[in-house]
Amino acid sequence: MSKQPTVWDHEAHLTLLLAFLAEAPPTTAEWERILDRVTQKGYNYSASAAM
Repeated sequence: MSKQPTVWDHEAHLTLLLAFLAEAPPTTAEWERILDRVTQKGYNYSASAAM
């Protein structure tokens, strides 16, 4: 596989996010802060829905 620059599209962002969640899932307090941030952007869902 050749090393080419990453195109930061939806798939690239999702792949990085899912890898991060698999390796370092947030604590309950971190989830609350994350959900507060996304709520400010107009998204509303629970921590269980995000996982």
